[in-house]
Amino acid sequence: LDHNLGIKSSSIMKSIILGQSSQLEEGDGDLFRDLGLSHILAVSGLHIGIIAGLLGLILSSLGLNKKINIFLTLTLLWTYAYAIGNPSSVLRANLMFSFLLLSSLLHEAYDSINILALSCFILLVFNPLLVFSLGFQLSYLASFFILYLGARLANYLPRSIAGIMAIQIGLFPIQAYYFNKVPLLSLVANLLLVPAFSLALVLSLLLVS
Repeated sequence: LDHNLGIKSSSIMKSIILGQSSQLEEGDGDLFRDLGLSHILAVSGLHIGIIAGLLGLILSSLGLNKKINIFLTLTLLWTYAYAIGNPSSVLRANLMFSFLLLSSLLHEAYDSINILALSCFILLVFNPLLVFSLGFQLSYLASFFILYLGARLANYLPRSIAGIMAIQIGLFPIQAYYFNKVPLLSLVANLLLVPAFSLALVLSLLLVS
């Protein structure tokens, strides 16, 4: 990334891929936070979904069967989680994605809310102190409101807007408590910039590979 991108672009993409805001130049972290885009810098379901989709596409194009595809995808996802320090948001996303892929392999029903609760239980069994982690709280609150409230708002709004609104409603209390501010531009910023950053993430991963 340093070799192929400018300094500023490289620092942003390293932060997005590694989930480390320390890679950002001074002031950029505050800008992301003020726009309500901090979740882009915290590797989560968005990142894992993109990476898993990209891996699945590449492995399928190689002619691998479904079982091998799923095994290699999960192996690479958990290796990635370990490489970036196993943040709670990634562990949650990986657990949910693992159950999703295994359910498709076993032809079993997948209930997102129940799997979210199960992943939370598993993480807290291994490390009960995670309940006090801000990243853990934000990750599970955001996921719950996307699954529960987002699905209901999607009956009246486009799915992308419904998901973002659900997150903003769900995280409003915790953002106000921890950061003493609420990003009013968050809805617009997420609608405009999340697709751009998603595309940038895909291109950067292809560049790294």
